Amino acid sequence: WPWGLGVTIYIYVESSEKLDSTPPEFSRLFDSDLPPKASELKQYAESQGWKPSQTGNGPLKYIDDNGIARVTIKKGSPQAPGSSHPHVELKNHLGQRTDSKGNIVTRKSLENHTPIDFDL
Repeated sequence: WPWGLGVTIYIYVESSEKLDSTPPEFSRLFDSDLPPKASELKQYAESQGWKPSQTGNGPLKYIDDNGIARVTIKKGSPQAPGSSHPHVELKNHLGQRTDSKGNIVTRKSLENHTPIDFDL
């Protein structure tokens, strides 16, 4: 099909709400028994061309060309329940929160607070 050449197609499955376009090189960061390092997530985000953004003592965010914070690296804070440990929050190209495998998650779910080794 000539219209499909060079086009990325995103497939959504409503029953599991999974985005099938999670890059394998990204998912591999989470395959180990050890959590990924913040520096590895930073390197991945920069390799995608996402721009860093950080205000004051706020978390490091990587923003895509559409203004979506695709990766947010957090040190952790005892002020927010479930967020006391270092973690990363992820969003897909539509701005939906996802886990490391591309599954849609909610703001307060454990999967939205994926543990990391904060080495920045």
